[in-house]
Amino acid sequence: MLKPVRQHGFTLIELMVALVIGLVLMLGLTTFLINNIRSNSDTLKAIRLNQEMRATMMLMSRELRRAGYWASTASATNPFQTMTTSTAGCVLYSYDRNATASTTVPSDVKYGFLRASGAVYMRSSGSSYSCTPGANNVWEAVTDDNVTNISALSFVPSSASGTIAITLVGELKNASEVKQTLTETVKLENGPLTFN
Repeated sequence: MLKPVRQHGFTLIELMVALVIGLVLMLGLTTFLINNIRSNSDTLKAIRLNQEMRATMMLMSRELRRAGYWASTASATNPFQTMTTSTAGCVLYSYDRNATASTTVPSDVKYGFLRASGAVYMRSSGSSYSCTPGANNVWEAVTDDNVTNISALSFVPSSASGTIAITLVGELKNASEVKQTLTETVKLENGPLTFN
């Protein structure tokens, strides 16, 4: 008589239990990876906004430090000493960029920063010297309004300390939950300046 041979292997129940354990492990791993990717995405968005706003703040700070510079050693009144901050979200200033020691302010050395349409603009040229962009007043975008929305920009001068406080508030255009506020106080090196 033949002896029955016992087969070795897994029963159907053991295979089902192993399959369920494997699926639970895969679900946990997938959840971990999705959360990690989402966290990395949020971090990249915050870095993008931070980089855009810090670069803008650095440009404004460096430019405003130059305000009022005059190459002349004469004791006459400095024609570059006026800074205008009377319009909200705008500052106008000038400095003797070409070191001509001119006693009048040429139109090619009149500068400014302006917040309009969710972006920061820098005045590059023009015969009109105001906070209103137009044909005679050319403003170039400093921030990319396709990426960021600058919701506020303020300039608060202090005659007593010879400084100007800049506050910049912005958010990402495609992720409005990513917001940032930067404030920097800039020492105006070429003072005293007259503020309007």
